[in-house]
Amino acid sequence: MRHIIVTGANKGLGYGIVKNLALQSKTPTKIYLTARDQDKGKAALRSVISETQNKLGEGISVAFHQLDITVDDSIKNFVQFLKSSYGNQCVDVLINNAGYATKGPHFDGKVAESTLGCNYFGTVKLTEEILGLMKQEGRIIFLSGILGKLKNVPKHMQDIYSSDTLDMQQLNEIQKDFVDSAFKGLCEQKGYPKQAYAVSKVGITAYARVLARRFANDPRHLFFGAVDPGWVKTDMGGSSAPLSVDQGVQTPVHLANADIDSLSKYNGMFFSRKAVAKW
Repeated sequence: MRHIIVTGANKGLGYGIVKNLALQSKTPTKIYLTARDQDKGKAALRSVISETQNKLGEGISVAFHQLDITVDDSIKNFVQFLKSSYGNQCVDVLINNAGYATKGPHFDGKVAESTLGCNYFGTVKLTEEILGLMKQEGRIIFLSGILGKLKNVPKHMQDIYSSDTLDMQQLNEIQKDFVDSAFKGLCEQKGYPKQAYAVSKVGITAYARVLARRFANDPRHLFFGAVDPGWVKTDMGGSSAPLSVDQGVQTPVHLANADIDSLSKYNGMFFSRKAVAKW
């Protein structure tokens, strides 16, 4: 039985990923649709069950569990639930989709803190807790994006993020310093862009690379990848985006389902349109 977790899955890309994974899974699979809001999550579960009724293969199901990646206790409760339900090594795929973005150009410390708190620090916290639960040939996939490309940050930041010797301490330090600088009004002075979303997504893309190096010799042969789904019609992407949700979810679903041998040589890389792309 495969166990798949999708964060921020009550709407948009997360919901689309859950639905398409359910429809495309060929072997017994349980997909956990997670969301921070219990009512919205349960409503999404009812909706996905209705949409996939009589279309799922044998042994394929979707369940809901509350999860707010910005709240430590919520993460701990979810991890404890997984351990008590399925044992210590029980997760096949974690898709880190939960994200936050503010509307409009306003930028200050609170915007930076909220954006990185979810997109980077919350995602890292959850991932670090789930890593110990990953099964043989498990996969962890991060939803990055067009703004997660290196070109969206200045050269001195690009050099840090793309360094082959970057470790978690250094990565966390630059992300924390960005937030601190936003609160102190020092971003311009330090050469930081006033784009919290871009810094959060470039950071999480760099995290996938750090993990691939860190677990290179792990006997479980884990796979890590960051995905640009494209510009998708969602609450976050807006109505003028050219791609539908079903188009946007193709790459993360592909990375969840593709033969692991076809992915292993691309561990830690940035993907778009089901292929490795320039970061």
